[in-house]
Amino acid sequence: MDTSPFLSSIVILDFGSQYTQLIARRIREQNVFSVVLPCTAPIGEIQSHRPIGIILSGGPCSVYDADAPPADPAVLALGLPILGICYGLQYIVHHLGGKVSPADKREYGHAEVNFLETNPLFAELPATITAWMSHGDSAEALPEGFHLTAKTSNAVAGIANPVRNIWAVQFHPEVHHTKHGSDLIKNFLFNICKAKPDWTAEHFIQSTVHAIREKVGEGGHAICALSGGVDSSVAAVLVHRAIGDRLTCVFVNNGVLRKNEFLKVQETMRTKLGLNLVAVDASDRFLTRLAGVTDPETKRKIIGNQFINVFDDEAARILKTSAREEIVGGPGTGSEAVILSERSESKDLEKSAPEDVVILSEARSAESKDLQFAPASTIEGAPSAGAPSDRSSSLGWSKPSVGLSGINKSHPEKVVILSEARSAESKDLRFTQKDGEAHHIAWLVQGTLYPDVIESLSVKGPSQTIKSHHNVGGLPADMKLKLIEPLRDLFKDEVRRIGRDLQMPEEILQRQPFPGPGLAVRILGEVTAERVALLQDADDIVVTEIKAAGLYQQIWQSFAVLLPVRSVGVAGDQRTYGYTCAIRAVHSEDGMTADWVPLPYEVLKKISDRITNEVRGITRVVYDITSKPPGTIEWE
Repeated sequence: MDTSPFLSSIVILDFGSQYTQLIARRIREQNVFSVVLPCTAPIGEIQSHRPIGIILSGGPCSVYDADAPPADPAVLALGLPILGICYGLQYIVHHLGGKVSPADKREYGHAEVNFLETNPLFAELPATITAWMSHGDSAEALPEGFHLTAKTSNAVAGIANPVRNIWAVQFHPEVHHTKHGSDLIKNFLFNICKAKPDWTAEHFIQSTVHAIREKVGEGGHAICALSGGVDSSVAAVLVHRAIGDRLTCVFVNNGVLRKNEFLKVQETMRTKLGLNLVAVDASDRFLTRLAGVTDPETKRKIIGNQFINVFDDEAARILKTSAREEIVGGPGTGSEAVILSERSESKDLEKSAPEDVVILSEARSAESKDLQFAPASTIEGAPSAGAPSDRSSSLGWSKPSVGLSGINKSHPEKVVILSEARSAESKDLRFTQKDGEAHHIAWLVQGTLYPDVIESLSVKGPSQTIKSHHNVGGLPADMKLKLIEPLRDLFKDEVRRIGRDLQMPEEILQRQPFPGPGLAVRILGEVTAERVALLQDADDIVVTEIKAAGLYQQIWQSFAVLLPVRSVGVAGDQRTYGYTCAIRAVHSEDGMTADWVPLPYEVLKKISDRITNEVRGITRVVYDITSKPPGTIEWE
């Protein structure tokens, strides 16, 4: 969500680096607001964010490639402080008259960087640091006015033009592998850009709530794809704060949830968060469409498509139910969403095709001015629901004086008719067709985070797609609902901090991440009900034992994976032939990189013993010791 109308910002132009959002995160850690824009953003859009500084990110291309990102060089002439990182340095050199060439020796991984001077960017840094490099090109000749500020044994590592306030480094200060990298970014913010540390989680909450209200509008309705995890729960609470009861949360059992998750989540969301929750068991629907599918990308896209179809169906059902409740409930129960417009004739009704006609009659008397709503499928004769109530005999249905015979021949979908009875005669007919935005669920809320986006498709810049996520790359092109993704540019730990500011319970905020496609991406090969049941039991044992060992909140993710590999075993002197289960546990700060966790042997032994003894169908347990990269956290 863009919060630039509220604060000045640091604009990061994304040239496609997998680390771009880490730059934004390092800036936010200093309580300075940052926004990531595509490198192709026009100058006007950049200036609309009121930047006090600009950072040019890294990227996978060479500046002399034909398909190099076409950023506007005019950004270098805005008179704002600029920091180029990796490709950003080469972009500056190339477009200001210097020369970039393939390096004689490429640098990937750790490198020793020597600073050649003390300047505002390197203030209070040691003379030599270990930095993370990832480049095959190097600056061969610097533009006029620039000088060398840092180097490695092989290449240029830093340049500057203090007069133009342009600075650049060849390494990546945003990653943890670069020692003192955060200090360098801090120097750029406060020494060079003169930023103020006044952006907080509360700023994000306020501006996001404001943006959601503007987007949805006063009469708009939304549904939230709730999973019970941290991301969707925080997203739901944010949107609920913005639009209140016009948000309905939908929790779908897609057949690949964790054991007993369908019931546990319903209880938590209703009792702990007070959300309006609709639970939909669509397990048969999902499993039927996953039958015979083994390709992981196809699985993800099937699940993404089916989620949207379920939400479309639920939106229509919720809308229909909500409309009936509002009409029957009358004033004070939401009926104000019905817009009434004065009409002197009913001829326009004959052109519509409503399915249900609703009669509203008001009798003004000394006893009551209440309004009564009554559904009716025809206008001939007073509908029973519109009969006078015991509470007020003055309320009743009165037939308008104008002819309405044409309505019986048509079948309107949502028409509201107001007839006002004064004394013994009926005077005015008012109606509206409720098919507009005043009462329409048009928005789907998702808890998408930036790691989901960057691994799925290039949104901000030409980042390479690694895999699609069901709520990003798996979305159908023709889906009816429009998206609200308030957490789309945040990392998991930032979302947890925002959740705490929203005063959400820790038991929700400390839940480990769970993939949107659920156990489908932890079952390698075809997803069947039998395999889901096996993995549910095995996974439940893993989580239970990790919690019992006091390790759950110290680990980013811990789970079981069911492999399509069978092996021979022995149980009770009998030969068995069952599946293999892999255990996965990783440490991570943001999901972008991860290291495998050296679980204690006694914990691994207990998990293995319980799975092989209690889960019939699994005869072997192995432990995954792969980090990210080169692997991903999930197996599919």
